Amino acid sequence: MSTTNEKIRPGSPSPSPIDEKPPSPYKSDGEYSSVLVTEVRKPKLPMLWRIVGLIVALKTTIISHTHINNSKFATLVAVTNLVNTFLCILLGFTIDKWGGQKLSVILAFFHLAGSMIIAGAATNNLNSFVLLVVGKVIAAIGDSSLDNAQHRIFSTYFAPGKGFAFSIGMIWSVANLGQFVGQSTANVITRNLGSYAWSLWISAIVSAFSFLCAITLVVIDKGLSSRYHITDQTNGGKHQGKTQSNIFSIKALRKLSATFWIIVAFAVFENAGVQSFISISTQFAQQRLKKGAVIGGWVSSFYLLLPIGLTPFLGVWIDAFGNRCVTPAPQVEIVRQVIPDPRYFATAFAIKKSVVQASIVIITTAAGKIQDDSGGSLDNAISLWLAYAFASVVISSALLVAGSPWWPILPAARLAQVPAKNTIAEVERLDKLGSIPSGEEGFKTLKERSYNLKIMGRNRGWVSWTMLALSIGIMLLGWVMFGLGVFWGVHGNVVAGTTGE
Repeated sequence: MSTTNEKIRPGSPSPSPIDEKPPSPYKSDGEYSSVLVTEVRKPKLPMLWRIVGLIVALKTTIISHTHINNSKFATLVAVTNLVNTFLCILLGFTIDKWGGQKLSVILAFFHLAGSMIIAGAATNNLNSFVLLVVGKVIAAIGDSSLDNAQHRIFSTYFAPGKGFAFSIGMIWSVANLGQFVGQSTANVITRNLGSYAWSLWISAIVSAFSFLCAITLVVIDKGLSSRYHITDQTNGGKHQGKTQSNIFSIKALRKLSATFWIIVAFAVFENAGVQSFISISTQFAQQRLKKGAVIGGWVSSFYLLLPIGLTPFLGVWIDAFGNRCVTPAPQVEIVRQVIPDPRYFATAFAIKKSVVQASIVIITTAAGKIQDDSGGSLDNAISLWLAYAFASVVISSALLVAGSPWWPILPAARLAQVPAKNTIAEVERLDKLGSIPSGEEGFKTLKERSYNLKIMGRNRGWVSWTMLALSIGIMLLGWVMFGLGVFWGVHGNVVAGTTGE
């Protein structure tokens, strides 16, 4: 008979709530609970078994074993969002300055360390909530921009229309597959092995594999750059294995295209709306089907199946035919396409990602408060999601019109629509239409002409500064809303998902 001191497995068997019905949304005295917990997963690591996704899938189990309430669990999940709202931008600057190869190793190490701490917090009945939070914070440091570092590596080796979209589609496919397997089997593993620590340790092992992959990538990259002449697709020069140390300037943000800021505005509504709505899927499935966590996890994982098979083919389509404003193009690819200088790709993507994270916190906290004030009904809260959806449709429609061949108000959006083989002809056509900003003349190369078609004119730099200020305002509002959520007993906390990233 085992005692509590025996250490024969990562967590002694204990009565598991895995097969229990989902917890009632009502308190013991019949009052409706004021805590709304919403979580979404964001698969990005190679061969990913996401620690965040597992924690969400194991929510009922973790609450039972650590003896915490919904509010504390929401805080556990929210840590990643709060870190991402500011750390993404700082790391985006760093990635553009030093390159994605070495940064991917450092960030993967942080994710591995955090995963091991989280798994250790559940081992041998330790069930430490404090260690879980510490592990999440450390993992969030790596998790916040590891995908950005990987995208930066791809942008070095692949040009738009020549494999970049396909490479992004492939990594998304593998990442979605990893998340689907992890999310749908976490509760099964816990039920069969007697402890949720096993699922978390498997996640740590896969994180270790990702760390080794990152190291291998650095070795291969260094070997290729030393033996062969590899063209850096972001600047046209020889790939040196790292970015020039003097590349970044804060003034470069002034030159981000108007199209980029429209994409950010679109993501504020579409990404946040979709991801926060998906976040209720597991508990919603449990309550609707009146089933346990295993069935709920499987049902809520189905939305990952279509991207597994679709994203590589979508990448091939974009590489071959363009149409980035028509198809549900990965925003990773379209951001790289519309910014004037691809060397600032990581910085631009980090700005978009940070604003989206803050917007997710805002909508989920607001939706939770609306639901509480409506006596637990989702009707009014769903109206908020519909408003977000309507705003995203309006913005995307405006972008489509502005990038049309008949009325190309935004040259960057128009160039994103054409395939790579037609870029030269389209640049010539836009030149004749007078799309180049006034005062910018005498260009000699296609790269220079394309750059000046996308850049803000000399008299429009204030637009970028204004949009950047609004972005910072949204991020600050996200923190304020999180604080209000604590005060209200409502937590809007989601980790960005795959949709539109």
